[in-house]
Amino acid sequence: MNPLAYIAKVTVDSLRDEQKKQDAKTVPVPTLAPLGDIPLLSELTPEELSSVAGAMKRHELKEGSVVFDEGDAGGSLFFVTQGLLEVRADTAKLGVVSAGQCLGEFSFLTGDPRTASVRCLENSELLELSAEKMRGVVSNHRRLRKVLFTMYRDRALVNVLPQSSLFEMLSSKDRARLAPRFKLVTLAEGQAAFQEGEHEGALYLIKEGSVVVEVRIGDKLIELARLGKHQFFGEVSFLTGVPRTATVHSLEDGTELLKIKEDELKELLRHHPYMKEVLSRYHLDRVTATADTLKNFLKNGNLEGIVS
Repeated sequence: MNPLAYIAKVTVDSLRDEQKKQDAKTVPVPTLAPLGDIPLLSELTPEELSSVAGAMKRHELKEGSVVFDEGDAGGSLFFVTQGLLEVRADTAKLGVVSAGQCLGEFSFLTGDPRTASVRCLENSELLELSAEKMRGVVSNHRRLRKVLFTMYRDRALVNVLPQSSLFEMLSSKDRARLAPRFKLVTLAEGQAAFQEGEHEGALYLIKEGSVVVEVRIGDKLIELARLGKHQFFGEVSFLTGVPRTATVHSLEDGTELLKIKEDELKELLRHHPYMKEVLSRYHLDRVTATADTLKNFLKNGNLEGIVS
């Protein structure tokens, strides 16, 4: 048995033993699907895998039991170590999941509600990892952050992009090709994605959190907009080639942005020219909104320091 599988087996067996003590009952120990063999965990080192497994909660579920329903809050990821489960959306059967696979990764990674329902077709065993527990593990193993983002990018970003007006018309194949071009940028509260006057044409898509767009007039900062999940910004410099016309900073700790560089965005627009029309339309709307904001600012008599 390889080291990852061995550590996973020892950890899961200890979870079972602990639950037996708590429940004061004996449960049959099924054949284990080693966690180290599950694709989403296969890149972890033995130490990282041990920490992840130690943060999991074990569930024994009877045939017919519901793991979660479509629309439920999605704060947990489930790893199947035994059994067979059915995945459905509305009345359509999407597939079955067996030992060695995982459930609920999209909602776990994005924070969105569950997009499908899952129930057991036979007695099953699952290990649950909550987002809260995972944050604790990541704080002790910083490399896990990169592993998690790779998982997010490869599996969930393909589903997130259609929720943005800029990328909604791309085919699923094009979204899959585009996903690896995005880089993850994490901001603390108040930290800037970029500053007014900087020379950079990258585009940003908000994965989690929110940002505020501000411009300085004299000694005053004027708020132009607040943007949230799945919205994009940075198109002005990309379209016009001028330096950044505003400062954008995070409104909350842990805001996560997906950044695509200017040259990669240009290549994307070369193959999908309609996207430039979307960017131009948003640019025009934002210019109009900015003009209205500044007009109100001046109307209120805030003139001091502006002429200079």
